Amino acid sequence: MFILATLITIGVLLAVCVWSYRRMSREWYVERTVVIEASPEQVFPLINNLKQWEQWSPWPASQTSARYDGPTEGEHATRCWTDGVHAEGGRHVDGVLTITESCADEGIQYGLRVANGRWRFASEGGISLMDVSPDDGGRTTEVTWSDAGEFGEDLLSRFRVRRMHRAMEQNVRVGLERLKRAVEGGREVSVASGSNGSSGSSVVRTPGELKCA
Repeated sequence: MFILATLITIGVLLAVCVWSYRRMSREWYVERTVVIEASPEQVFPLINNLKQWEQWSPWPASQTSARYDGPTEGEHATRCWTDGVHAEGGRHVDGVLTITESCADEGIQYGLRVANGRWRFASEGGISLMDVSPDDGGRTTEVTWSDAGEFGEDLLSRFRVRRMHRAMEQNVRVGLERLKRAVEGGREVSVASGSNGSSGSSVVRTPGELKCA
């Protein structure tokens, strides 16, 4: 009887673990916004040209081997890299960043694919520009960077999502801070959070919704 009760208990615990695991998300979504004292026409070239990303993006700083396939700006511009600094277990990270849609002075959409040894992830994101210039004649642009992605189907993928969400949120925040400094020339930076419990309200397009006029 004791053995039977033990087996039932183990079975229930295993069922709870499997149920909990299956409820864990493989997806993440981050969104942050910064206000830049410049026109959309001034900001757009820095996000539409992947070579200009080297001025402000949080990703290129540690990339040891990068190349550009095809155009460097606009739709289909692609940047590929190998990054050994943040790799787990000494493995290299291979990444591909492609601009999938580009609307002049409105923003871009991109696709990101990264592989690190046996695990990999994919995300789709967008950087959108909204002219919020005041009536006094100054130029001001609200820049929102959002990124949504998921891991593969491997056993540990669901456990990586929370850490990945924090890392991507940090990347987006740092990237917007650097973009603001690059455009404004070193002024103090304040970046507002978007969704997922953040305080800011989203009034711009999310990934997949950018449409050229």
